[in-house]
Amino acid sequence: MINRTMTARVFAPRNTIAAALLLAAAGFITSLLIEHVGLLVPCELCLIQRWSVFAAVLFLGVSLISAARRLQMSGCAGAVLATLASLAAAVRHVWLQTHPGEPLGCLPDFFGRAAAAAPTPKPVSDLAALASPLQGITSTPSACSAPQAVTFGFSLADWSLAYAAILASLVGLAFVLVVLANRRAAAANHKAA
Repeated sequence: MINRTMTARVFAPRNTIAAALLLAAAGFITSLLIEHVGLLVPCELCLIQRWSVFAAVLFLGVSLISAARRLQMSGCAGAVLATLASLAAAVRHVWLQTHPGEPLGCLPDFFGRAAAAAPTPKPVSDLAALASPLQGITSTPSACSAPQAVTFGFSLADWSLAYAAILASLVGLAFVLVVLANRRAAAANHKAA
């Protein structure tokens, strides 16, 4: 039989936020290690996913240290949006690896800069050059459609998609638990008044 008090403690909003924060921080640190120790050059989608996870770390940190219920809920909501952006980048990355002839490439060119600019031999994007010093010094850029670091038959983008889905689920659970705790507290305050 399941002990209700232990279940309530495990799924307490603060504990769930802390678990999501640890998972997000571990993913962010792992991405930095893969780039700087493993010397794998990240593409634009990798960078979008990395910085979305970093934003989630910041939002979850605010939620965890905040005593104000509204700030906890706002931080969790921001973390949900950040992890959904990370998940969308991971889905796009896996899509490009399974459909390498995609004409849009890593990121769509909404403003037609690539068509208007003269072709240059340097294929490094502005985002990648800004966010990753390795991208600027390597002779071959990282293409979003090229599978890198295949482990157990799955590319790094595949593993990244699994991580993003797990992180988004945990952050979503934390958000739901915070909302429910806030509703219970509001109902208790309303009864007391």
